Parts: sequence; C-alpha cells; structure tokens
Amino acid sequence: MSDTSNTSNNVNVSPTSTASITSTTSTTSTTSNTSNTGPVALYFQMYRLGETLSSTSAKTILSLLPSSYANRQVNLILCFQCANVGGTVTTGSGDSFVAFTKQAALAKTFISELKSANRKVTVSIGGEKGYDTGWPNLINSATIATFVKSMKTFIDTFGFNGYDVDYEELQSVEKTDPNYNVLQQQRLSIVQALRAAMPSPTYYASITGWSVGACTPTLCPQFKTGTNVGMDIPVLSNATVRNSFDAWHIMSYYTGLESNAAEQMKNTVSAFAASGVAKAKLFGGIILGQYTVTTANNFVTLLHSQGYNAYLWDLYSGTTQFLAIL
Repeated sequence: MSDTSNTSNNVNVSPTSTASITSTTSTTSTTSNTSNTGPVALYFQMYRLGETLSSTSAKTILSLLPSSYANRQVNLILCFQCANVGGTVTTGSGDSFVAFTKQAALAKTFISELKSANRKVTVSIGGEKGYDTGWPNLINSATIATFVKSMKTFIDTFGFNGYDVDYEELQSVEKTDPNYNVLQQQRLSIVQALRAAMPSPTYYASITGWSVGACTPTLCPQFKTGTNVGMDIPVLSNATVRNSFDAWHIMSYYTGLESNAAEQMKNTVSAFAASGVAKAKLFGGIILGQYTVTTANNFVTLLHSQGYNAYLWDLYSGTTQFLAIL
C-alpha cells in the first residue's frame, strides 16, 4: 500500500487528536453505479487517531462510514504507520503500535466496537516501507515460526478477525535481481505459515497483489531493467496458497493507467482473475490523490460490471464521495 501520511492534500486530520477526525455527511450527488452493494475493503492508518486511544476512537472511525454500508460486508484493515506488526520477528514498531499495545484493555474494547456481524477488522502486516516491515529478518523457518506465533498472539489477544499480508519488497519483482528467488520463496513460506497457524474460516486472511508482469518500465519506472515478471506470479501459481486467501486487494493504482479504466482493469485485476483467483475475491484499489471522483467512478463501475469488488486506501474524513462510489 502507499503511505500517504506525508501528502498534504491527502491528510486533513491532525495525527495527534482523535477529535480532529470529523464525520462528514455527503449531500453531493454522484453518478456512481447502483450495484455497489457487495463487499468493500477499507484501509485505515492508525496514526490518524494520534498516539493514544480513547473511549470514542471506534465511534470516530465508524462515523466515517456512510449509512449505505450498514448491510454491506466490510473488511476494515488497520495499519500501524504502514510498518505494522512486522517490526522485527516479534511484534511491531511505530508510535501508534506502541500506544495500542500499552493500552491493552482499551485496545480490546476498541476492536470489539469496530466489529459487527458484517464487519471484519484485520491488521495489515507489511506495507510500502519495506525497510520498516521486518520482512528481511525472516530468513529461515525458525524466524518465520517466531514471527507467525507472535502475530497469532497479537491477533488473538486483541480480538482481530484476521490479517492482511502486504509484501512489497521491490527486489521480489524483477527476475534479474540476485535476491529474486530467495524473496519469492520467503514470501511463499510466510503466507503458508500464517495460514497454517490461523486457518479458515476461523481467521479471515487477505493479501495485497500488484504485479503479474503487465507493468512496463515506462509505466512503472521503479523497474530498472524491464524484466518485471510479476512478484505475485509464484503465489498465484501455487493453487493451494492462491485459494487460501479470502480476498485479494489489487494495487491497480501502480500501473500508471489511472485515467484509463479499461486498460487499468486489463493490466491488473482481470490478470489476477485469469491466473485463477475467483472474481468474488478480487478487489481493485482506489488510492486518494491519484484519482478524481470521475475517474474513480469509471474504474469502480467497470469493476462491478465485471463481477469484481473495490477497496479504498485510505479512510479519513475527506473520503465521503469515494466511499459513495465504492
């Protein structure tokens, strides 16, 4: 996922004040399609609540959701400064994570209040800032086992429904990179170990996807050599691993095709479907700052028309129109 915490036009709440995240009720008419009644996934960056929780923190987040979401299946993914709960091989890093764990009783209540019959609350593992996530520390079966045990303990202790795996080590994208094979095997080992420890249906598991080799150096300049074979292909190629996830969140906004809904679809979401992921499990991504309401609506309309779902990065008080589109 992309970290928008330092993007001024995306942040209109104070990171140190819960009260500053205000509820907004949209009176703006949108041209969004009428089929947006299916599942939706929403990422929330915990730094927006500040460094401490309060008795109203859950209500603050829930107040951002439109009334139309009352009967929709919602997966709310909590992100702890995008470093999340990978920190080392134990639990985590980041001020919001530390504050969360130090307020254990309040944190448990917070998670409980966020959950409902149709709303799951999961924790994001990983993030865009690969150097913060702790993935490089998981170098063998012993360190992976320690990490998975600590993740399960964290999830069970605070009452999360499950987890979202966001593995964004860029070296796992290009086959010519000397670490490509090692990182691909590491990713497979991590997701397999997590699912073995937290099986379905007791635990809900989603995974972020991005690259199936469709992106080019022109569209994605972070690919230096043009040998992008797709960091998600090894996971997709393993049917057992591929089908073990309840949802795939596709970072379609990394294609450079945000203004062309059809091409964006072809290069990302539909490519995952062609690789064997069930359509109902696929969520195309909208990221604030890269979409106008019109272009977002075009993409989501196309997603729904093809039987896919949508997700938003990320949830805050300025996202009302986008939430209506999803």
